[in-house]
Amino acid sequence: MRKGRKNNFKRAVAVLLSSAMTVGFVNLDLSNLKKGKIVENKAYATDYGLIDNMQDATILHCYNWSYKTIEENMQLIAESGYSAIQTSPCTQPKDYVWEGVVDNQVGWPKLFGQGNWWKMYQPVAECITDNGMTWLGTKAELESMCNTAESYGIKVIVDVVANHMANISGWQNSLSDVSPEVGTYWNPDMLIDESYWHINDYQTWMSDSRLHFTQGTMGMPDLNTANKTVQKYIYEYLDELIDVGVDGFRFDAAKHIEMPDDDSAFASDFWPTVLDEAKSHYKNKTGKDLYVYGEILNRVGDNYDIGGYTKYMSVTDNSAGDHFLESVRNNNAGSLSLTYAANKSVIWVESHDTYMNESSVYASDRSVARAWAIVANKDNAAKLFFVRPYSSDKILVNGQDGNLNSNDTIQAIPAAVMGQCPTFEWCSNEIAAINHFNNRFSGSSDNIGTDGSVMYCQRGNGIVLSSFDGAGDVTMSSHGLADGDYVDEVSGNAFKVQGGTLKGKIGSSKGIAVIYKNVMPNPSTAIKPQVGSSKGNSEFAAKSLTMDLTELNCTSATYSLSDGTSGTISPEGTKITIGSDLNIGESVTLTLTGKNSAGTRTVKYTYKKVEEPDVNVTGVTLDKSKLSILPGTIATLKATVLPTDATNTGVTWSSSNASVATVDSNGKVTAVANGTAVITVTTDDGDFTAKCNVEVTDNPVTTTTLYFNNTASWSTVKAYVWNKTTSKKLKTWPGTDMTYDSTSGYYYIDIDTTEYDMIIFNNGSTQTADLKIPTDGSNLYTFSSGSWSVYSDKVAVTSVSLNKTELELETGNNETLAATVLPTNATNKGVTWSSSKTSVATVDSNGKVTAKTAGTANITVTTDDGGYTATCKVTVIDPVVKELNAPVAYATSNASKSVTVSWDAVEGATSYQLYKYFASTGTIQKSKVVTDTYATFSGLTAGKTYKYIVQAVSDNAVSNNVSKEFAVDAMVGKKNDTSVVPTASYNYDKGYLELSWDKVSGVSTYYVYKYYTKTKTLSAAKKVTGTSTKYYTATPGKTYRYLVSTKEFTGSALSGYNGKDCIGVNIPER
Repeated sequence: MRKGRKNNFKRAVAVLLSSAMTVGFVNLDLSNLKKGKIVENKAYATDYGLIDNMQDATILHCYNWSYKTIEENMQLIAESGYSAIQTSPCTQPKDYVWEGVVDNQVGWPKLFGQGNWWKMYQPVAECITDNGMTWLGTKAELESMCNTAESYGIKVIVDVVANHMANISGWQNSLSDVSPEVGTYWNPDMLIDESYWHINDYQTWMSDSRLHFTQGTMGMPDLNTANKTVQKYIYEYLDELIDVGVDGFRFDAAKHIEMPDDDSAFASDFWPTVLDEAKSHYKNKTGKDLYVYGEILNRVGDNYDIGGYTKYMSVTDNSAGDHFLESVRNNNAGSLSLTYAANKSVIWVESHDTYMNESSVYASDRSVARAWAIVANKDNAAKLFFVRPYSSDKILVNGQDGNLNSNDTIQAIPAAVMGQCPTFEWCSNEIAAINHFNNRFSGSSDNIGTDGSVMYCQRGNGIVLSSFDGAGDVTMSSHGLADGDYVDEVSGNAFKVQGGTLKGKIGSSKGIAVIYKNVMPNPSTAIKPQVGSSKGNSEFAAKSLTMDLTELNCTSATYSLSDGTSGTISPEGTKITIGSDLNIGESVTLTLTGKNSAGTRTVKYTYKKVEEPDVNVTGVTLDKSKLSILPGTIATLKATVLPTDATNTGVTWSSSNASVATVDSNGKVTAVANGTAVITVTTDDGDFTAKCNVEVTDNPVTTTTLYFNNTASWSTVKAYVWNKTTSKKLKTWPGTDMTYDSTSGYYYIDIDTTEYDMIIFNNGSTQTADLKIPTDGSNLYTFSSGSWSVYSDKVAVTSVSLNKTELELETGNNETLAATVLPTNATNKGVTWSSSKTSVATVDSNGKVTAKTAGTANITVTTDDGGYTATCKVTVIDPVVKELNAPVAYATSNASKSVTVSWDAVEGATSYQLYKYFASTGTIQKSKVVTDTYATFSGLTAGKTYKYIVQAVSDNAVSNNVSKEFAVDAMVGKKNDTSVVPTASYNYDKGYLELSWDKVSGVSTYYVYKYYTKTKTLSAAKKVTGTSTKYYTATPGKTYRYLVSTKEFTGSALSGYNGKDCIGVNIPER
């Protein structure tokens, strides 16, 4: 399961947000679905070829999708061949609202603890969330989704977390680590009654024993699943899900819940009690059998027989798919070896855990599809397809298997939004065809193997091919497929089996062909637009709130605020900051609108500015725990109230024996007479106390306060103190806990230097050398430098200034501002930088300002100590872009899958931007950037004509030729034996186009033809006896096409020519 966790907990917010967001979508008709009513339309299941048996079905894991998102994609899910869907947990997640703000970001792979996906696996209640505190939606929306699924013949599986609940910091088997939200939203008794939990010293990683596996914590508070009340909570939750239309369950961390035949010391009847009730309830409601599977990762522990689980449920066989994908992404055809019986196994290519935390993220989408071709067709096993939150071209270097982009690069891409469908590989023609094949041949045994570079799975009268070579011709054994004519569902290409040999052409660039008769159609439902914000409906107490806006599948996307601000949302994401002008109690509404041919989506969020909440006191410390002074003298104690930003830091001082020592309201202690007294400081908020034992004596003990600068960031700091001569110890190893002073940031301890002269600072495992306590007044030891210095009280910051109050930058340029913090000897000179409008200008932690788009923004520096500010107004202007000459470009092809575009070098250009032009739609798509004067485009289809545009680029100039008039084209294919591939150049001074070519052996005369694409005709031949020719009739501002051949065409041969081997030349005007 391996979920992330937060390191601390803050109190639940007082105001419960009523909903996550308001969504409207045009062209979506679900009027035939009514609450509580299941629409009977079994014809749908037949139409889409879906199967009723979930144990042989393909299941779509709708990872973090909302119920509405699933529902509106239900037809596409059916068209793509999924007989079941799996939702994320329907329970309320931990920390949905954090300090009043709802964060909507899923998180990024391999960045553990980031985002919100892992919170779904730390429930704070065991029921369907219906209070707005989830990204998935309401109970009514879940029921509506189930009704729609039923109408399409699709089963619904819900992910259930029954092993544990939400933590505070983690890995503590104690009530103190149970999230207070469990008490707020579920049962307050669970915060004080240990019987609900496994309270012990066990952790799951300690050994391979079932005791540790089932009774220990895996980082979250472990439910006592033998407790009858806990069992009742779980089966009532399952019944609640069944009542709204759910058909099955996945149990998270199933191996961590004990079985009846475990050791009698900890065995329980959890599984038979919970599942018998749920299965009976489902049977009574539907007349069918409930589907259940449990997450069993790797080993079960103590060589436990998996049959103990499979008598109750199917189980995940993670190693089968994990190992298979690892082989495939390394271009090796590994074997798909199941650990358990197929009819009790749920297998996958990857899961949410292997993608977000482990190795499957290193696999490209292409490798996932290739592996799915085999995994999805394992007979009798259930197959789970995980919908990735990001496409591999964003996560992997160049989108290729093996290497992740840097964390900074990954976090710079727009974060996937909780509730949305973020990628659509799941409904690609390849994946859909693979699912259709499994449905068509359900119950047919699988014949899986490898033939050269092609993996295959033959079932019944069909075969699936998964080629490491990608698209291309295939000739291989039919592997038992009967002679006859077949069709590849993916591409529509014909395949033929004759005499045991299969021949055809794989059309998919992923190398997938799904070959059988009477194939299913490709998915055809249009994908709807999506827009979202990284922040949901929120109440914020900060000066402002910054959020990232995202769009998916939109031809246009915009945002508008109720204060009149508006703008566009770019495919790369748009960052906005709201609320800086709001007064306390005021709100602003954000409206997002996305459009495409499938319709328009409108999403609204509301953000309310509220007062800073009170920060409660959590404790208090004194700078001394012991004090020895002479009668009649005065000493002052220093109290530190925690946290330092607490709202009420008031304290009260008292003495246990005023005849010995008194204390005033400022902590000043006056010694009255010999004896002992305890001075106590008590916080006004919370009544937290700290004490100092005071001894008034004629022979006071001399103490020294020693400080430790914890530059190693140890979580605890101890001081081991002793006398080198007498070996007397203050305390046995590792010594005394030092006290943290939040004002200075140092740890300290009071030591009687007449008794002790040596010290070791340590954290129990790492330590300093044996240090002699200084006698020269030095009392601060810094770990990183290994040296002593004299401690001085904190020097407060009084002001901050910037070297510039105004700055003008061109878009794309940057400049670093310098901040001066005064006084120069201030203890904490740290600062924080911010921009009022990051879409215009950003600033990093070093004050480096980067201009983004034209406009103005205020760059503010704020001191960490005191919150002093200084501001620089930044004006960003568009650079004056000079215009370069457009290059003379031409395109040729002499290979079965590629086109080469070449051009003359342009004076002043440092690189060239290539574009693809799609004439059928008029679309111009940005492609590669090169510094050479040619570029080759591979992976193309022979016989097809491709068009390209070349733009000259420098640091401050471009050529103005990105339009269809400047496109050059070539038909893909290896040249005919009689064709010659020329080069082209244009002489602007003399006004001619020159074609040149290499001499062909044995040829003395060449024939050059002009080619006219509209009429598909060649001009009469121009006979050339050399290896070049000039055309003075080729004038700038047009595109020309020529064929150079060693063969003379005459008469009808000049008509109906398809353009093969022609060179297309564009001559720009100057």
